[in-house]
Amino acid sequence: MIDLIFISLAGMVTLGLQTTSMAFLVSSAYKPDLMLVLIVWAGLRLPFAMGAAFAFVAGVGVDTLSGSPLGLFGLIYALVCVACGYLGGVVRIEGRTGRTILVLVAALWTGVAILLARLLRGPIGFGWHVTGWIIAKALITTGAALVVFPCIDWARLGFSKLMGERRPVSRPTDYA
Repeated sequence: MIDLIFISLAGMVTLGLQTTSMAFLVSSAYKPDLMLVLIVWAGLRLPFAMGAAFAFVAGVGVDTLSGSPLGLFGLIYALVCVACGYLGGVVRIEGRTGRTILVLVAALWTGVAILLARLLRGPIGFGWHVTGWIIAKALITTGAALVVFPCIDWARLGFSKLMGERRPVSRPTDYA
């Protein structure tokens, strides 16, 4: 329950930052995808069902506020969260380097998925500018992840201290 409350609050803060404040600091075409960083964190740290459900709901929120087709980011983020959860369980991704590489791959995949979705809507101009945009946005998001991951871990630690972690009560056993 504490994880659900934390990830909901973190998602609202991230969505607010991504849609409002970041536009003052960085051009809208190249602002980092902070929600993607949070989705990767959720995929590595939260239980599967909670992480995937959060990713889909957060993606629908991004769709609603960004004007993209409803469900596009929901589907992309849910797939990213499932892939991160799987890789985190199989390969045991730990440390800053592993998480950063995972964000880079997720950001590149997200850029390609958005490009394919735009191609399905109709013809678009494809060239170096589109490829450069995908690579630049992925690198910017990866750079932001180096700052955001420790902040999320710090916030989660503080939140769990504030709310109190519920641990199972040990029951005395009968040794007779």
